Amino acid sequence: MSSQHRTSQHRIKATRPTGIDQLPSGEFRARITDANGIRRVYVGILADAVRWREQQSAARARARAGLEEPPEADGDLTFGELITLFEKHAASDYQSESAAYFLRRWREWLGRRRLSSIRDRDIIAWRDERIADGVSTATVDRELSALKGVYRWAMRTRRMRISNPASGITGSTGVGTRIKPTPRRPKPGAVERTRAAILEHLESGTAERVLQIYDLARWTGMRRIEILALRWSDLHLDDDEDPYLVVERRRGGASKSYTRDVPLVEPAATLLRLLVAAKPSGVADSDRIWAVKPRTITQAIRRACKRAQIPRAERATLHPQRHLFISLAREAGMADAPLREIVGQRDPRSLPGYTVIERKVAGRQLREAMKI
Repeated sequence: MSSQHRTSQHRIKATRPTGIDQLPSGEFRARITDANGIRRVYVGILADAVRWREQQSAARARARAGLEEPPEADGDLTFGELITLFEKHAASDYQSESAAYFLRRWREWLGRRRLSSIRDRDIIAWRDERIADGVSTATVDRELSALKGVYRWAMRTRRMRISNPASGITGSTGVGTRIKPTPRRPKPGAVERTRAAILEHLESGTAERVLQIYDLARWTGMRRIEILALRWSDLHLDDDEDPYLVVERRRGGASKSYTRDVPLVEPAATLLRLLVAAKPSGVADSDRIWAVKPRTITQAIRRACKRAQIPRAERATLHPQRHLFISLAREAGMADAPLREIVGQRDPRSLPGYTVIERKVAGRQLREAMKI
């Protein structure tokens, strides 16, 4: 390298603000530790990185002086700036031409708003106006999908500490409402009839595998995709008094979203111990327990119920087992906070949508409570 080039590189580095590094990709990374001791990072062009760090430094100074509470991470970005980042780094991979058009419309509607100021009530009000103007619910859903895609990308790929104000909002739920799960607790006897149909109408090897997954969903309340993602290393069954498994929740291409520990009741622990005892030799702990696709399991259960001529309303397919697990736990008096941790529901408003209390149980509790 010539001395002139080294001098030029030294001048560029010397004029670069403190706390900003140049990445091999040519972008610039700004880093700062806020008033709460949380390390925050921003990646973009030099001008944006400098501006972001100055804003964060000013917010940190105000917070330490007691003038205001520390702001949410990245909340000072405007929605227009977020879309600019998205279009630069991910638009070609994530979006179609129609979605790009919807994002231009969102830029017009929310472009100057700061991310920290956008709330779900703003999105609901916008949705209601669109429906009142005669826009079809299908179009509104597509517009909302584009908006949600930008937020998901920012939160999972760029690791921005922001919330998605459009989460759970749809164009087809009526005015001023949000998506709520419809309780789908199986009717009494439906689980036994469905299990019998699986055993009778599926091939022996397939029936055994489907029943393992079906029963594990029943006794853990886990989602189908979580069960099929389990690996042998996720099972912790050595302690007879406290067996558990580790669930890793993956979303939207992110390498890892979060993990949680799921304690096991005796039927689930017994089922998994039998699987471990029958584990084939040469299988690595990092291998998945069931190497099948989610859709394959669902179709197999539906095929068995159809062959057994079980009416659709009386079937207990895979996801209703989650509703049954939550309902039984709440019937037994389990507190909502630990139950949400076990089943992976972060929103405290979600559990009622999974719960159906049987009349006999409700009546017994009522009579016990009303004893005089």
